[in-house]
Amino acid sequence: MSKLQDYTYKNKSIEVRTRTIEDYKIFLEAYNSLAPSQRKYDKGFEDMTFATKDWFEAKVKLWDSLAARDVAYLFGIFRLSDGKMVGYCDLATQYREDYQIGMVGYAVFNPYWENGYAKEAVETMIHIGFNLLGYHRLEAHINLDNEISKKVVLSSGFKFEGIREKYIRENDVWTDHEVYILINPKDSKS
Repeated sequence: MSKLQDYTYKNKSIEVRTRTIEDYKIFLEAYNSLAPSQRKYDKGFEDMTFATKDWFEAKVKLWDSLAARDVAYLFGIFRLSDGKMVGYCDLATQYREDYQIGMVGYAVFNPYWENGYAKEAVETMIHIGFNLLGYHRLEAHINLDNEISKKVVLSSGFKFEGIREKYIRENDVWTDHEVYILINPKDSKS
């Protein structure tokens, strides 16, 4: 069991928490309510008929095992007003030892865009990453043309560090990513 197994953090309009098997219906409802893709980095609606309760339970166990091994911490983003799942976010440990680097990821489902949920989720990941997981540095890796995501991290305090060439394989092509970083304020004095 990880230290974030049953973690819940409430922000202004969202709750970020680990997902449990009890979230199966909320999960399905969220994915089934997606509109078709609205822009390049939006997956949009996809057929979820394969997502049985057993499949979801196996996913939850996988997510829990990743957290228990300090590989990744995966959370759902839930709207406080009605409990709907509006997206997901995560922290992935890149390096520990003398580095203490984590990577932030997030996605808000297209019916819920332009409500500030992505920024709130990133702010929550900053809090968890620095205060609960002890990362020294957080990174966000963003496609060069994903202006919306860049605005989210910049408005959350990240700064542009540079470009990692041929960093990730996407659609069978090695792709460059911009790297945005944030240093734990507790460490900036040393």
